[in-house]
Amino acid sequence: MSQLDKLYLALVIFMLLLLFCFSADSYGQTLSGSGTETDPYLVYDSLDVKDMRNYSASGGYYFKQMADISLEAYTSWEPLWSGSQTSNYYDGNNYKIKHMSITSWTTTTQRYRGFFSRLTGNERVSNMVFDSCTIDFNITNYGYEDRVGFVAADGLTSVPGSATNIRVLNTCVLRIQGRGYRIFAGSIIGSGNTDNCISSARIEMDFTGGTD
Repeated sequence: MSQLDKLYLALVIFMLLLLFCFSADSYGQTLSGSGTETDPYLVYDSLDVKDMRNYSASGGYYFKQMADISLEAYTSWEPLWSGSQTSNYYDGNNYKIKHMSITSWTTTTQRYRGFFSRLTGNERVSNMVFDSCTIDFNITNYGYEDRVGFVAADGLTSVPGSATNIRVLNTCVLRIQGRGYRIFAGSIIGSGNTDNCISSARIEMDFTGGTD
C-alpha cells in the first residue's frame, strides 16, 4: 500500500469516527431492553431520556430509570408524551431527576408542561424523585387554560394512580406570576389523581386571575 493510500485510509477512518461521535452526542444511544414489562427499556442518562421521544409514538412501552439523571443541559425542558399515546409506563426506580428547568411559554393555546406533558391515556408513572428542579411560570396570555406540574401537566381524574409513589424534594421551586384565566398548577401534577405522593417543593405566587 502506497503512502498516499495509507493517508487516504486514515482520513476515511477519522471521518467515520467523527461521524459516530457526533451521532452519539446528538441523538443518544438506542435504549437497551425490549420495552416490555419484564424487559423494559433502560434509561441511564439525559440522552436516554431524550431518546424516549422516539419510542412513544405508538405507546405500550415500559421504561425503567437506572441512575440519577441531570437535565441541566436543557435550558427549558420540553415535556415527553403528548397524551395521544396510550399505555406507556415509566418506573423511576427511586432514582432522581435533577436540575430540570421549565421556563415561561407564551403560545396562545392550551399549554401543558412538566417532565411529561399529559397522562390522560393509560400512561402510568411511578417511583420518581425530583431534586433541584425549577418551574418559572410567567403567564402572559389571559383567556387560555394552563396546566403545570413537575411530573406532568395533568392526569386522569376518573381513576387513581396516573402518578404513584412520587417525591418532590424541598430543593424544587414552582413560581407562578402574571395574569391568567384558568390555571391548574401543582407541585406533582397540575390536575388529576395521584397515589402515595409527597411534595415538599416551595411554591411562590404573584398572580392575578383564576386558579384551580
